Amino acid sequence: MNRKKYYYDEHFFEVINSESNAYYLGLLYADGYVNDKLDYVELTLLEKDFKILERFYFELKSNRKPIYIRNDKYCRLIINSKKIVKDLIMLGCTNNKTHTLNFPDNINENLTHHMIRGYFDGDGSIWCDKRNQYHVQFDGNLNFISGVKKFLNKNLFIENKQVSKRHLNSENNIVVLKYGGNCLTKKIFDLLYDDATLYLERKYEKFLSVICQQDYVIEYDGVHYSKHNVSNLYDIIETISGLKRSKIRSRFNSGWNVNEIIEYGVRDKNKVSVSKYNLNDEFLNTYISLEEAARKNNCNSDSISRNAKKNRKYKNYYWRINK
Repeated sequence: MNRKKYYYDEHFFEVINSESNAYYLGLLYADGYVNDKLDYVELTLLEKDFKILERFYFELKSNRKPIYIRNDKYCRLIINSKKIVKDLIMLGCTNNKTHTLNFPDNINENLTHHMIRGYFDGDGSIWCDKRNQYHVQFDGNLNFISGVKKFLNKNLFIENKQVSKRHLNSENNIVVLKYGGNCLTKKIFDLLYDDATLYLERKYEKFLSVICQQDYVIEYDGVHYSKHNVSNLYDIIETISGLKRSKIRSRFNSGWNVNEIIEYGVRDKNKVSVSKYNLNDEFLNTYISLEEAARKNNCNSDSISRNAKKNRKYKNYYWRINK
């Protein structure tokens, strides 16, 4: 009897009863591909979103890892499971879902915002216009987007919000749902990210820009930090403490002050220091954490770690994990 090479929690999508399976269902609604002939599921994201795919395998209790494709510009998750494919199809996630996907009616209302957040991370966007006003947009077919609109309108008390065709000269049912203004954008953030632990950090950070602009000013070492310069404060805290920026943001959102965050980071034993060398193996610099190295060299922390372990160059440098 042959043992399976890869294994998964095949009951993961059987019942949508947690943040994780609701979020990943939404993400698959947006960017997933379900092949019901060969019984596999595929999800491809940008390389910078590797962590959310890695977390997916963790939630699935799988021994598999995402793979890099197209010159490492993208990362891909593959699930070979007839049971998971069947459950996703029952939830409307089919191989021709672009024009046929319906908003699900069998998800607990307390979990719906997690599913929509997952969908937003795949087929949503947030941006700032020239007047410094933020906008949130959802793209998709009319049936699904109408469900998103109904949920947001009900919870945010919005009336008469209309959708518009994405391609005016096309006969398809792909539409756009847009919300504008910093106040409304913050309300959407508060709703979709309530009690959230799963999200794409790059989109989360844009929402935080709205919150920073509206809600608070932080004072540290005689300097006041708000929307226009709060990233400088994050730089200072990261350099001193070695904490990930996501942890810094999380603790600010939980009411910690700057000194408390720095003290916590200094005592954090999970930090990994890294050094950079040129191609002649000459020492160039040391960073207190992988995240600091990635930010200051415009690259990815996971890629630094992975290539350092394999003694391969990355971004024309060699990297060494400091013991």
